[in-house]
Amino acid sequence: MSSTLLISHPKYSWRDWVKANTTKGDLVMLDPANTDFGAPCRVCLVRDGRVIAWRLTGALDPQRNPLAWMNAAYFLLRLAEGDRTILFPSIRLSPVLRQMMIGMAQNIAADRIVVPAGSRYEHQPWPIGAEVEELPEAFPVMVQEAQRRARWLELFERSTEHVVDLAKVGIEGARMGSGWRLKHADFSDWGEVSGGVLHVITDRELEEDEVSRAMNLTHSNRLSIVRPDAYAGLVCSFGRQEGEDFGLGIIQSFDPEQNLMTIQADAVAPAPVHLLRVGQERVDSNGRETGPVGLWAV
Repeated sequence: MSSTLLISHPKYSWRDWVKANTTKGDLVMLDPANTDFGAPCRVCLVRDGRVIAWRLTGALDPQRNPLAWMNAAYFLLRLAEGDRTILFPSIRLSPVLRQMMIGMAQNIAADRIVVPAGSRYEHQPWPIGAEVEELPEAFPVMVQEAQRRARWLELFERSTEHVVDLAKVGIEGARMGSGWRLKHADFSDWGEVSGGVLHVITDRELEEDEVSRAMNLTHSNRLSIVRPDAYAGLVCSFGRQEGEDFGLGIIQSFDPEQNLMTIQADAVAPAPVHLLRVGQERVDSNGRETGPVGLWAV
């Protein structure tokens, strides 16, 4: 089994090269901004032109959630068969992305590493010498944004409403669900503590004495407060116990009093959700990306 690693660059497109050179092997598409195989904010394994597995990364840029991107990459690489072609996102000469991609390339130990001519990526310290390939220019940024919007609208069209009881699922990618819940007669709002941070979800203005009592009860030293509507519009996915994603969605609303989150997702309802992955990218009902939230901000 051989491996060819392709390094993306914002100015150039691998689309035609991939179509011509991956007819007899798997494509591990690790660029979350790519829309050739469906909605963005995820990575996927493509076999015979069909997506057979995917994982949510939650953002267009891997460095917004590097752990999610790396876990997803290893998950898909483990599933790939035959001669693999692996498409990396652009490193954009970002120090974080550069280190991530070079480290991942070292672990993959590909037989070939190919970079676009004009990118100057061949001068990076890859584990083997990089080859240079002449590629056509990528679409303008405005066109790429329109393509992503079209994919989001496609997702909405094939989605149905799901109401997920958060008391019955695990949550990944958000501060919510990462700690233990505060359940006390003196505190009626959603509160949980992790790493010394008390995370409260409420649309009320909390009194100072309420906050003080809650922080004393949880032995917290920092406070994080978000409104329930902060979750609306965030991309998410439904996962099985073993980590496989099976439904891509957009959060519509969250009722912390009832522990219920309403999600438009492309899974068959009622979906057996074991794990809810929450991303950072926010999408409105018209398919427009309205800006990401910070990691662990919600």
